[in-house]
Amino acid sequence: MKDIKVFKGSITEGKDPVVTCNGELLESSTTLGWGYKGEGSRRLAWIILGKAIGFENLQGSVVIDYRDEVIANLLEDKNWIIAEDEVLHWLSEHGYRDYLEGAVKQTKELKDQAKYLLNKIEEQNIVKATCKELGITQKELAEKLEVSPASVSDWAKGNIPKMTELALKLLIENKELKQKLYVFKEAYKIASEL
Repeated sequence: MKDIKVFKGSITEGKDPVVTCNGELLESSTTLGWGYKGEGSRRLAWIILGKAIGFENLQGSVVIDYRDEVIANLLEDKNWIIAEDEVLHWLSEHGYRDYLEGAVKQTKELKDQAKYLLNKIEEQNIVKATCKELGITQKELAEKLEVSPASVSDWAKGNIPKMTELALKLLIENKELKQKLYVFKEAYKIASEL
């Protein structure tokens, strides 16, 4: 179950305002403000909206509308609390449902793209791919190849000789061929029994 984000603003006489999300300080509070329609309150609106929907690439009038209707109406010299569900309710009530759905879709697409790219990077790193395919650690790979763990670690960083890269590819291919051979043997056994 996901934690509900709770935004709190507090002000102490003679000190900068403090704005937190679930107890963690949000950037330099000197750049944030409330109770007026200025840049500090616009920035605070942008941060709250972004964190509430998990999408910080906000554009259009949504930030200005939220600043003008919510942030600017907070009392400048008073503490306040805004819960994530209040932000989402405001977005829904003010016709930003499509905006929310677009943000969710774009966030999902970005996560999928990041996952794909990380997998591609992993595949391009032959040392990590070999260890993953064989179900062994880099230390165990070093033992198997009779080299030092430091060499394998260096290879994992991209400094891999061509012959070593070829050897690792052959290890993976060997495992795949053994798996296929096992399947053929089992199929032959079953066919022989018929």
